[in-house]
Amino acid sequence: METIHKIAQFCYNQRSKIYSTELIKLPAPEFYVFYDGEDTSFEHKELRLSDAFKTPSDKLELVVHVYNLATGKNEDLKKICKPLREYSIFSNHYKLLRKQGLTVDEAVRDTIRYCIDNDVMKNYLLHNESEVIDMFGFEWNEKEEREALLEAGEARGEARGRINTIRDLLSDGIVTLEALKASGRYSPEELAAMAKP
Repeated sequence: METIHKIAQFCYNQRSKIYSTELIKLPAPEFYVFYDGEDTSFEHKELRLSDAFKTPSDKLELVVHVYNLATGKNEDLKKICKPLREYSIFSNHYKLLRKQGLTVDEAVRDTIRYCIDNDVMKNYLLHNESEVIDMFGFEWNEKEEREALLEAGEARGEARGRINTIRDLLSDGIVTLEALKASGRYSPEELAAMAKP
């Protein structure tokens, strides 16, 4: 909220220069991510947008400071920032319960009770418990995502293999493109891919 106030104040102070040709100096932005995933191999790291570019470029750069909120990581930061400390306690307790085999619903409800009983995010959780439970209902699951990507990759590989096999059959004269069309088993896109040498 303090950041929004600073931006609003800056815009208000610069309002007379909006229509000027004079360059308006902007405060340098800083970007932070507070990570609470499974990777505990780092305490702090920098991510650079340019690392994701297909070819090197100096046209645009964005540096993001990533701080790990796992237990035992960035404890000094958590000591001076109560909201981060409390969020870290909530998140790490939830992850512990999930590792112990509780369902998402059981783990989030138990974590909420634990935090309320221990005065961690107490007011927020008392007023927003149902929203927190709903939010965890849509939990992103890294394992499920990896499995879905693997399945999609396997399907693409199988399709390529099928197309390559049919190309070989076409080039050896064992089957004709007309026969493949007549079979009705292949989409126009697949037939076009098969016809390519």
